[in-house]
Amino acid sequence: MDAPLLATLNLSSGEIAPAIAALAACLVSYLAYKLFYHPDFGMPVRRRLLARRIRFRRDQFADVPMWWSDLQVERAIRGHWRQALRETVIRPGPPVAELTGHPPSARAWTEPGSEQHRVRR
Repeated sequence: MDAPLLATLNLSSGEIAPAIAALAACLVSYLAYKLFYHPDFGMPVRRRLLARRIRFRRDQFADVPMWWSDLQVERAIRGHWRQALRETVIRPGPPVAELTGHPPSARAWTEPGSEQHRVRR
């Protein structure tokens, strides 16, 4: 393992420069694709180089790390929307008399034909 990597590839000095240029061109084209191609995730997504996790701004923009794939971004945004919708739903619990429109001492429902039912009519 003492031999350098370029020596094991048997590339002459005339073949190294085009190989490095091709590698640099692939890297530049990939970064341009990541920056300028904007798939629809349900909200605008901005890729940030120094971001470590996804960040949402007022549910209008998402900042994601540059190295995340489109699938990771899509799943993170879908998870954010699910969590945001769950926070808006009131979980079912025991019925509260104030919410049913009856005073706490009165029953919310009476059997038809019972004396309370006839009196309330």
